[in-house]
Amino acid sequence: MNCVFPLIKKAIEEGNITVDDIAKSVGEDVVIIKEKLCGKEDFIINEAMTINVELFPDIPFKTLFSHYKKISYQVFLQNRAVCPKNRSSVGFWGSLLKFC
Repeated sequence: MNCVFPLIKKAIEEGNITVDDIAKSVGEDVVIIKEKLCGKEDFIINEAMTINVELFPDIPFKTLFSHYKKISYQVFLQNRAVCPKNRSSVGFWGSLLKFC
């Protein structure tokens, strides 16, 4: 599985946790969780917080849900300037990669 969250990917690869464990913790289907871990869908904040608190309590939230792709803050601001002001349909995690 091509997981965009390095620490979660490592835990799965090492056998410390399974996608099924993650799905059960948030009450979601395994297929949907796989899509979210691959970056095809966004986790809602409640799901991400539940995963963090129940399965990775020793890892800070921001660290656990860091993506492989890092975006410089300056590039983010430059691209954000060309986005429509009142666009609210983009998820929190998606906005970091899509800029708007």
